[in-house]
Amino acid sequence: MVNFILTMLWETAFAAAAVSILVAGVMHWFCRGRLPASVAVSCGFFAGWASQDWGRLQPKRYLDWSPWASILLATVACLILLSDRRWIRLLLVLAACGVSAWLLVPDFPRLVPPRSYAVALVAVLGLISVSAVLLADCCVSERSFRVAFVMIGGVCSLIQAQSFGLKFSQMVGMLTAAVAGPLLFPSPQGKGGVGVVFLPLLTAMMFMGYANSSSDVPVFCYFLPPFACLPLLIHANRNSPGTAPGDDLQTAGSTTHSDPGGRSGSFTRPTTKATLVSWGLVVAVLIIAAVPAILAHPPWEEELG
Repeated sequence: MVNFILTMLWETAFAAAAVSILVAGVMHWFCRGRLPASVAVSCGFFAGWASQDWGRLQPKRYLDWSPWASILLATVACLILLSDRRWIRLLLVLAACGVSAWLLVPDFPRLVPPRSYAVALVAVLGLISVSAVLLADCCVSERSFRVAFVMIGGVCSLIQAQSFGLKFSQMVGMLTAAVAGPLLFPSPQGKGGVGVVFLPLLTAMMFMGYANSSSDVPVFCYFLPPFACLPLLIHANRNSPGTAPGDDLQTAGSTTHSDPGGRSGSFTRPTTKATLVSWGLVVAVLIIAAVPAILAHPPWEEELG
């Protein structure tokens, strides 16, 4: 089983991830602020999907809607950047999460919970995670969120593989690679709304894996990882009137920035201690989700057997 997974990852998943990361990274670099990073992530995932033999662009199954859902979410991310009203942003996110959940949640006759409840659940989980990221986007650097997203995606891909959902593991891997692309090809872009694309799509993919799983992986392992980025909000300065963040890895201090919407104000850089605590909690949440999934089907059991 282990050798099969490694062979599959090398021959198919690695190639798809390479396509996703290159397309997203190069597009992000060439756009140089003319398009938000969310568009680059969506295009990278779309390219990785199209590079697979099973990646249909004419949807026939629920999972075939994944690339189109990424485009929908990227469009909403662009609209969010044009508005500075929180209630409008929340409505846009709610609509996007609802539509993407409706497209991506399976319609199995014996789905647990029933499909209508499952759509609502996936939409609400996506809304909560995205809303938290949007509320903190003036206090936590998007680069920090992207690093957290890559860590989360890696753990989710592992969980999918442990639950025998190798195709879903590939899908999560392509999405994560698309998020990593802008990190490898930096540009002077501002806020890119990457979380608006990544979190709802990842939540839906994890539900797909749960709905198709016949493994002993605990249910919470599928739904906990998307919330692992929330500890980064610990050092968010909620009294800031709306500012662009500094580097999270620098020491405490006060400075003035302007965000893409033209707002400016004083932003308090997080202390090294707060940064270490928040990132430690991110890692702890991911470990809590990953370890039970690994222990459900330990790779070493087959080797010993």
